[in-house]
Amino acid sequence: MALLAIVLDSGAAGASVAWVNSGPGGAIVQAIAADPTDDGVVYVGTRDGGVFKSPGVATTWQVANTGLGDLNVRSIAVSPAGGGVVLAGTDAGIYRTANGGGTWTLAGGPPAEPIDEIAFDRNSPATVYAVSFTGWIGKSTNGGESWQALGGPASSQRPQAVHVDPTNSAVVYVGTLDDGVYKSEDGGASWTPRNQGLTNLHVAAIAVDPTDPSHVYAGTDNGGAFRTADGGATWTAFSNGLSGTDVDAIVFNPEGHGYLANRAGIYSAVPGDLGWSSIANIQWANALSLGPGNPGTLLVGYGQLPFTAGGVAFSTLSTVPPTFAPAPDDGLNGVTVAGIVVDPSNPNVVLTCGAATGFLSPNGGGTWFPGYAPLFGLTLAFDPLAPGVVYEGVSEGVFKSTDGGQTWGLANTGLPRNLVRALLVLPDAAGHVLAGTAEGVYRTTDAGANWAPPGTAAPAVVHALARSPASTNLWAGADDGVYRSTDGGVNWTRAGNATGPVFALLDSAVAPKVFAGNAAGLLVSTDGGTTWTAAGGGLPASDVFALAEDPDQSAIYAGGAAGVFESLDGGSTWAPAAPGLTNPYVLSLAVAPNGTLFAGARSGSVFRRVETSAGRQPVERSEGRGETREVGPRP
Repeated sequence: MALLAIVLDSGAAGASVAWVNSGPGGAIVQAIAADPTDDGVVYVGTRDGGVFKSPGVATTWQVANTGLGDLNVRSIAVSPAGGGVVLAGTDAGIYRTANGGGTWTLAGGPPAEPIDEIAFDRNSPATVYAVSFTGWIGKSTNGGESWQALGGPASSQRPQAVHVDPTNSAVVYVGTLDDGVYKSEDGGASWTPRNQGLTNLHVAAIAVDPTDPSHVYAGTDNGGAFRTADGGATWTAFSNGLSGTDVDAIVFNPEGHGYLANRAGIYSAVPGDLGWSSIANIQWANALSLGPGNPGTLLVGYGQLPFTAGGVAFSTLSTVPPTFAPAPDDGLNGVTVAGIVVDPSNPNVVLTCGAATGFLSPNGGGTWFPGYAPLFGLTLAFDPLAPGVVYEGVSEGVFKSTDGGQTWGLANTGLPRNLVRALLVLPDAAGHVLAGTAEGVYRTTDAGANWAPPGTAAPAVVHALARSPASTNLWAGADDGVYRSTDGGVNWTRAGNATGPVFALLDSAVAPKVFAGNAAGLLVSTDGGTTWTAAGGGLPASDVFALAEDPDQSAIYAGGAAGVFESLDGGSTWAPAAPGLTNPYVLSLAVAPNGTLFAGARSGSVFRRVETSAGRQPVERSEGRGETREVGPRP
């Protein structure tokens, strides 16, 4: 994959740095909306990755998160009037943009709760409805700038779907998790349950046939689809042809052709059909949208960890049956990177792990290839004394590869089959490894063939491991603080008053200090772990999940929920490591021998810090390919 998104630091004099999001591509697309006034423009909402925008569905994607205070985007809707007005439903309320995703602001009125669906009134674009399964139905009359709550029984039944009759603005349907379908015939002022014949009351999707608004379709959780021919007075099952019983989305084109998405694929039904016909085997389809025109384009957002990496597929509806093609994921970088390491025997090779498959880059992050680490990966560690040997901590123990990550096998003898969140390869001999588990620190001296249990005073749930560059001290970060071992990890003692859980540890070679990252920020000890205090100024009081350093540059790095910060004075003061981190929730860090800093983000893929010069684009030096090129923002 090519390099994708960039934010420039053009104000600096001389050389500066910036983040490049270099992939890998793919995202869990939970919501999708085509701009009805600008053919080809598509917005998607992703799980924990925010909003991405494509100027043309078959071209590239741009991250559009500026001002977006929550990156788990459950719903998205584009105003029928255009003008760049888009609404995004997040776990923290509704955000609005009036410039096509350039900047977002939090709308007034909705609760800071998950917003499950947003629906514009096609005939009156200033009117919008939204629902939250936490118990809220809202209405806006100014295009989503401000909202008022709508009362009535529907709001107390955990609403999760909403649809406005395209032929009558007064008619609104709401699907609830607890009590089926509610209908309003006065623009939301009052609601009436409409459930006769609806044998499953967990309604997740609802849509009106624009050619005959008395025909309404409802999709349920675990109950298939239903149809009414009398505006909701009575319902009948309408699941013939469907595989599976969950329904995630239903849409209709202007000719009355219906399309349905579920975990098994995409289905269609035309007026007069007695059921659904399968038109695409796109698994874990979560969302549908129709592009402008007649018959237009059908867009599918899909993905579900760990089964499907996810993305967007599309088909023009002028072909019968439709033929779907995956939209390029160039820029749609929403992979979760829990661990990232650089191969010490080949510094061009970078390996990642996460809930989905791991990825490998053979050229310093220039391109990425999937399938290089097992699912549910939490951490990675190369053995510098055994070329090609790499260990992965997963939900069921430890995997080991002897060929640089191409093939893997379990290395669990003597190890409890539970989460391994931390791995530490010791430099005294090849195959000496510590594993931080939910039952303490286990150790192997034979490259994972056998593991020995913890000794005395061992920490319980271990999140991080580190070693001293100048002594025999080993460190473990646990739920209840920091522990120290001086005998190779056999026996442990509690080290001072550090508050847990401790997610990251670093015994620095840059400064004679030990750093510990926890939920409140960064702690530092200057007396070998006896006492701990808050680290220097400039760091926000938020989770720190990763620590790394570059001794050649006297640089220490801290990554967490607020981004990546750098200290050049031994941890006394901190500042953002570079501009351009479009997904600031960083889970992992790695420094290559040439000083390149990598950051792995939650649903944000891999960011790489590169040099730039004043007034110029960032310069990308792709090791292993023999080329240097400037990379700028996509048009």
